[in-house]
Amino acid sequence: MVKPLLEIACFSPQALLQAADTPAQRLEYCAHYALGGITPPLPGFEQLRAQVPQPIFVMIRPRGGDFVYANAELKRMQQQIHDFKAAGADGFVFGTLLPHDRLDQFALEKLARAADAHPWTFHRAFDQLQEPETALLTLADAGCRNILSAGSAPTAREGLLRLLQYSQLAPPSLRILAGGSIRPSTLPELLRAHAPLDFHSAALLPGTELLNTREVTEMHQQIVDFYT
Repeated sequence: MVKPLLEIACFSPQALLQAADTPAQRLEYCAHYALGGITPPLPGFEQLRAQVPQPIFVMIRPRGGDFVYANAELKRMQQQIHDFKAAGADGFVFGTLLPHDRLDQFALEKLARAADAHPWTFHRAFDQLQEPETALLTLADAGCRNILSAGSAPTAREGLLRLLQYSQLAPPSLRILAGGSIRPSTLPELLRAHAPLDFHSAALLPGTELLNTREVTEMHQQIVDFYT
């Protein structure tokens, strides 16, 4: 079994630079934790990219709220992808839904085409889908590389059974990225499931958008120890 990857969500330039000094293998860059993450500012990203050794996947989400986008918002998202590609982003994170919690394949295809050869993650909008198993296969066919999910539950721990089902259904080209309140206190239970999952955590210091670097190091070590 492939050793799980640990991805850390970073909600500010400061957090991104903090994460650069941790053993996290991939970083998600976004803004505004209280909104669930939106597209971060473009100015300064090129300089940040030069200081961070890990791959950086940029969140493409123009606002908080739902994931149903008007044409103008969709065009803005496509432009954001092009701009961040030019600034050095390694991949992207986005998700598009129709009003009744179905996958918006038309919008998704436009964003995937903008991403071009860059890998992309479908974010936790996935947990709102009416038929996630069907959508998973559609996303794989569309070129999605990761699905961020808590198994349609508030936390990954509570949604573990569905995460196991998703991981069994996913083709080799698609990884299930378990996310939702993953900390050093909850990760060991997920590891003991022996599922082909990767893990996503914000690991925030309480009351801030800064990173608890000790927790990131501890979670990485838990993964190393489990697979040693």
